[in-house]
Formats: sequence, structure tokens, C-alpha cells
Amino acid sequence: QRETTRTLWQSPDGLVEVGVWECDPGHFTATREGYDEVCQVLTGSATVRTEGGEDVELRPGATLAMPAGWRGTWQVHETLRKVYVVRTHGTGA
Repeated sequence: QRETTRTLWQSPDGLVEVGVWECDPGHFTATREGYDEVCQVLTGSATVRTEGGEDVELRPGATLAMPAGWRGTWQVHETLRKVYVVRTHGTGA
């Protein structure tokens, strides 16, 4: 399984990043520790199962929000490309 990430912009303080992420088909577990992420699928498809057991089907145009502490598994069916915005929690956040 191959992943690539390209950062398109980062705030001067380094706490906000916008980029494009692409992943080949496969299965993996993910966590969002210390940062929030909102993403929108550009191409491909996947099923994301949250730690609570909810399945989210991702297709082009779908938007997914993953707050800090989010945990889940991804099953990428077709090579997935998404644009994302990540907000890292700074000290004291």
C-alpha cells in the first residue's frame, strides 16, 4: 500500500496545513492525536469505520471531519485522493 502527501500551504505558526493525500487500495488503522482534520474526497472510494462502529462511505465529493482523538479503520477500495485541512493543537489548546 502506497501513500503520498503533498503540502500545499502551511500557516506561519505551523498549526494549520492544507494538502493533498493519495493512497492505494488497502486497509489500515488511523488516529488523530493532537490535531483535527477535515477532508474532501476528490477521486476514488473507501469505507471508514469509526471506533464507535459507524461506517462512512467515501466517494468523490464526500466530506469527513475527524476531531482530535478520533480513531478508526480505513478500507480503500479504489486509489483515493483527498484534499485536507489539519489544525494541530498548540500548547494550551
